[in-house]
Order: sequence, then C-alpha cells, then structure tokens
Amino acid sequence: MTVALFSDRIGVTKHQIVTGGGGMSLAAEIRAEMGRKNIRPAGLARATGMSKEKISRIVTREVQDIALEDLEKISEVLETPTWEFMR
Repeated sequence: MTVALFSDRIGVTKHQIVTGGGGMSLAAEIRAEMGRKNIRPAGLARATGMSKEKISRIVTREVQDIALEDLEKISEVLETPTWEFMR
C-alpha cells in the first residue's frame, strides 16, 4: 500500500502525510529519528533489506509516494511507531 492509498483510507491528503502535520516532511522526520538513534542510511538499508539507493531517495524526498510497507520497515528498525513520522 502506498502513502496515497493509506491517506485515502484514513481521510487525510497525501500532502498532509508527506509534509507532516507539524511542518516537517516525512523525510525530515525519518532523518531526525535516524540522527537520534545514530543510524546511517547504509545501516538502515541493511536492517530493512532495502537498497542504499532506495533509502537515500526516501530520506532526500526524491520518493514522493513511499510504500507503507517500506515505512513500516523503517519504523520497526528505528523503533518508532509509523504514525510518529506522520505527525
């Protein structure tokens, strides 16, 4: 499921999820949590099973529609509930 489909299900816009309710983008929220946990993109890639390139595209906002499954993997590795990235 993509963020766009997820946003439809919960009744918010994709823009609200990607930019975050608090003004930080989804990518910025992920980067901030990576910083707090001292996890580099390569380590996140290894732990999630995603490529380094994919992680890089996600955290630099090159990916506009992250798959919910990918976000859940990232959330699990960072030990942060998925919804925390969408505040």
